[in-house]
Amino acid sequence: MSTKLKRGIRKWKRFYPQLKHKHRLIVMDSETFTEKFTLKLTAVNLFTFVGLGIIVLILLTIVLIAFTPLREYIPGYTNAEMEKQAYKNAEKIDSLTKVISQQELMLNNIRMVVLGEDVPDLNFVTIDSLKNYDNIQLERSKADSLLRLSFE
Repeated sequence: MSTKLKRGIRKWKRFYPQLKHKHRLIVMDSETFTEKFTLKLTAVNLFTFVGLGIIVLILLTIVLIAFTPLREYIPGYTNAEMEKQAYKNAEKIDSLTKVISQQELMLNNIRMVVLGEDVPDLNFVTIDSLKNYDNIQLERSKADSLLRLSFE
């Protein structure tokens, strides 16, 4: 056997009886010195109770977080209501983006009319209607041309 192994065995033989050695824990009243509580403990019992206590605390914490609304405060966890609200918000943003682009198109056309510039015919077509038709050919009517001439 190696010397390290022999030293380890010797240390264990000295340490093992200390695990079985009994100690007494006494809680006394400081004024009357009467015993309130007494425990006979060994190191093995103490390690066992502390280990079980830690395991119970960990399990209680896991149960508390898993089955109560506290899990919503942990980053990465969401509830179903938040997911529904996020979906509704995405839909609303999409529809508002469409409305804003249509309003910008309309305001641009109005600005061009007020400034007396030529308004391209495709600006009068909405974005949604362009999706339905591939090639739109718009021609000016005679009435439109006469109105423009009389206005100028």
